[in-house]
Amino acid sequence: MNMDEYNCRLLSFVPRALDGEAERWPVDTLRPEDMAGAGFRYTGERRHQADSVTCDFCEMQAWAWEAKDDPFEEHQTGSPNCQYLTTQLFKDRHGVFLLKREATDKASPAASNTVDEILTPPVTPVKPKAGRKPGRKPGRSMVLSPIVTVYDSTPSDDQKQNAVHRETENSPIEIAITAGGTKFTIQVADVGPRGTKRRRID
Repeated sequence: MNMDEYNCRLLSFVPRALDGEAERWPVDTLRPEDMAGAGFRYTGERRHQADSVTCDFCEMQAWAWEAKDDPFEEHQTGSPNCQYLTTQLFKDRHGVFLLKREATDKASPAASNTVDEILTPPVTPVKPKAGRKPGRKPGRSMVLSPIVTVYDSTPSDDQKQNAVHRETENSPIEIAITAGGTKFTIQVADVGPRGTKRRRID
């Protein structure tokens, strides 16, 4: 059991649909970090069991979550022989969950923030689509940012001649990109004569 498996489970709680219709974890009182830490992956559907989760280790499914529920105890009660329950990650995440719950019960926001190791980023606000059916939850829309040409790399005739001379000198060509105080340099060296054949590598 490693953090990669935990991160994969955590990602299942993040809406990722391109059309803005992705499912979102509907239970505000149970954090996705806690559900993933308890071994659950989000498998909910809009029409049927919107808060359904599944453990990939024991295949236990659970739904109808309430604010008072402890996903770690629910997993232990529902599937006591699950191999994930014996891992250190399960124990560590359960400890964080209990501390967070205790701090929340004491109603001290300062104490709650000190226990909160992993923050869930806020959901990106989305403008509702025109003509959306009433009662449907807004999803997340993804928009590609425009591509801006900063530099046109078409060489002039003089530059073409310089490139020919450079190729014969066997010195690498440097391409430097600077953005916000960071300089990124690419060196391109010609390792041999260029041919007319093109090969496709799959």
